[in-house]
Amino acid sequence: MSEKKTDSRKRKIMTQHKNSIRTQSWNNRQRVVEEYENVRMQAWHLKLVNDYINNYILCD
Repeated sequence: MSEKKTDSRKRKIMTQHKNSIRTQSWNNRQRVVEEYENVRMQAWHLKLVNDYINNYILCD
């Protein structure tokens, strides 16, 4: 009886642990995607500015 109780308690703890790990990795994945998109946007913006400088200011 008591052994069964500890087994189920262990299983519950392990499940919670697994779920928290899964949640953390999902959050990390989301953060990486957001950071990548921020960097990509900045790079795209810099490229626009560069093209503008090269094409318009240097043409004068």
